[in-house]
Amino acid sequence: MASQRKFHCPDFRRAAGQRLTAAEYLLRAELFLDAMYLAGYGVECALKALILARTPLKKRAVKCKEISTGNKGHDFEFLKAELKKAQCSLPPEILKLMGRVAEWTTDWRYKVGLGKHQPAKDFFDAASQIRGWVEERV
Repeated sequence: MASQRKFHCPDFRRAAGQRLTAAEYLLRAELFLDAMYLAGYGVECALKALILARTPLKKRAVKCKEISTGNKGHDFEFLKAELKKAQCSLPPEILKLMGRVAEWTTDWRYKVGLGKHQPAKDFFDAASQIRGWVEERV
């Protein structure tokens, strides 16, 4: 008989902070592509933390699994739609910042090279501001 492992919901809020801290370190080390990749995960985790904060406690385990399983959990459009379902609309300034990080994809894990400073800094700044906005709401 195959063992059934209980699903454990990650601490998305702390993960967002850690990913952005690591991204900042990589940015200073001039590993720009890697900084952008991790900053994108910071945005993903921040949005997931906000979704769960807006989900009733009795429904959190199911919602956590829903937003954490499969590729859709990495899709910012899916996560924004989940926020909308949770009665959390993103203000225009945050939507603009989301536009600056919209290109992010988990496929970046296969990209090679260093990247460029200004696009990485802009991406990181947008990701940091999105996380800051989320932190005020969780």
